[in-house]
Amino acid sequence: MKTFLHIVIGFTLGVICTLGFLAIIAATSNKMEQINIPVSYFDAKTKKGKVKLHTGMPRDSILLLAGEPDEYRSTTIKGHSIEYVRYKINNRYVANLKFAFIDGMLTD
Repeated sequence: MKTFLHIVIGFTLGVICTLGFLAIIAATSNKMEQINIPVSYFDAKTKKGKVKLHTGMPRDSILLLAGEPDEYRSTTIKGHSIEYVRYKINNRYVANLKFAFIDGMLTD
């Protein structure tokens, strides 16, 4: 009887933990699905070399791969955080590599 009770309690706790884990995953789903931006892949020549990027990448990942931007601008429109970063790759006067982020995700 005691062993059966342990099995039932263990099973119940396992189900509860699994449902909690699935709820957390659902709550932190991809933000790009929420703002309806299709995923596209592209290569970019950065200060750190050539990298492969895709729309939907987090801003922190882009900054890690491309380095600190030369220009940064941000604004908020209709509750969405919009950020623009620019890199001066070929010369020191004109930014020729530009990224746009909506809510911290690469869009353009």
